[in-house]
Amino acid sequence: MGQVPFLCSCQEPADGEEFTPDKISAYSISGSPEHDGASEGPDTSREPLSRVSEVDDGNGNVFTGTLMRGTRHGYGVLFRADGNVYEGDFRAGQEHGFGTLRWRDGARYDGHFEKGQAHGSGKFISADGTVFEGEWKEDQKSGSGHERWPDGTSYEGCFLNGRKHGFGQYSCSSGAFYQGTFVNDEMDGEGQYTFVDGRVYSGAWKAGHMHGRGRMSWPSGATYEGGYEEDLKSGEGTYTWSNGKVYEGQWKAGKQHGVGVVVDAENGTTIKGEWISGKPVKETLDTREAAD
Repeated sequence: MGQVPFLCSCQEPADGEEFTPDKISAYSISGSPEHDGASEGPDTSREPLSRVSEVDDGNGNVFTGTLMRGTRHGYGVLFRADGNVYEGDFRAGQEHGFGTLRWRDGARYDGHFEKGQAHGSGKFISADGTVFEGEWKEDQKSGSGHERWPDGTSYEGCFLNGRKHGFGQYSCSSGAFYQGTFVNDEMDGEGQYTFVDGRVYSGAWKAGHMHGRGRMSWPSGATYEGGYEEDLKSGEGTYTWSNGKVYEGQWKAGKQHGVGVVVDAENGTTIKGEWISGKPVKETLDTREAAD
C-alpha cells in the first residue's frame, strides 16, 4: 500500500510538497475466463443439479462442485490457473452469492459476489495485512467502509471506485487526525486537520492542500485566520500572537507581504506599513490608549 503519507506528518509541507493521503489500490477480485460477456440466462431454479468431483475447463481452471446444464451453479470450489482459489456460491457459471477468494500471495476476500465481481458487503485482507471492511461495487470499494493499515493508521468513511470520496475520518498512528471531505483520495472541500504538535487547521482544502479560507491555531494560543494557497498563508489574513498582538493585512507564500497593520494592545501602539517577504520596508507608528 506504500509508505505512510504526509497526512501523518507533524510538519507543515514545504513549498510545493505534496500533502496527500496514501493512494489505495485493490486487488482485482475478478479474473475467471467466464466473466467476460457472461449473462445470468434463463431461470433454472427448478432444474436438477449434478455433482462433479473435478472438471478441467481446458484453460487450467479446475472446478469441484455442482453443475447445471454443464455450467457451474450452486456451491463449489474453483482452483484457477493463476493459483488463486474461490470457494462459495456460483450462478450461471460465475461467482455469485457469498464466497471466499484467496490469492496465492496470502490475500483474501470474504463477502458477496455478483456476476463474478465483489459486490455488496465484504472484507478484504491484503498480503501486507491491510484490512478493508465495507461495501463493494463491481470489484471496487464503493460506499461506506473502514480501512486499517498494519501501522495503526485507519480511515472510516465513504469510498467511490476504490478511492476515498465523500466524508471521512483519517487517523494516523502518529496521532495526526483529519475529519472532512475527500475527492479522489485527496482532502478536498471542508475539513479539520489536527497535527501531531497540537496545531489545528479548520477550513478549505483543494487537491490535498490547505487552499482557500481557513483558521490555524497553535498550542501557544496564537491563531491565524484568512487565506491559504497550497498550504501557505496567502491573500488577506489576520495573525494573532499569544500575547494579544495582531497583524492584519496581506500575505504571500506564508509571509507578511503587502500592506498591513500591527496593533499591540499591551503597549498601545499601532504600526501601519508595508512588508516584503515578512520584513517591514515602510512603517508609520501611531500611539493610542491601550485596550481595557
